Amino acid sequence: MVSRNGKVSIAGTPWANRHERELAKVYIARIFEERQVVAYSFLSEAWKAEAPKDWVPGQALPVLPADNPDRIEVVIAMASDGKNEQWKTWKIKRDHNERVIALELWDVLCRPMMGWVSELLK
Repeated sequence: MVSRNGKVSIAGTPWANRHERELAKVYIARIFEERQVVAYSFLSEAWKAEAPKDWVPGQALPVLPADNPDRIEVVIAMASDGKNEQWKTWKIKRDHNERVIALELWDVLCRPMMGWVSELLK
C-alpha cells in the first residue's frame, strides 16, 4: 500500500473461506481509510476453473473452483491507483511430489473472479 504521504506498507489478509473473505474486505477498507491509501497491490493464490457453457455471470456456479477436479492452481497479482489497474496470472506448476517448481505466465484475465479487489479505492 502507498499512503498519501508516500509511506509504503504491507498488510496480510489471509482467508480460508467466504465468511473470512468478507471479514478481510472490511479490514482492508478500514486500513485503507486509516492509512489514506492512494495505490496498492494484491497477490493471491487461487483456483481457476472453466464455468459451464450455459453459465451466466451473477449466477451461482454449480461447482466451486475449489471443488472442481479440473481446477487450475494460479497466482493472481493486481495493482491499482484507483484509476488504472494491471492484472497478471501465473499457473502454478508442481512436480510429482507436489512441490512448486515454476510459475508459468498465463494470458487469462482473472478480473471477473477477483473484481472486488480492484474496486477498493473507488
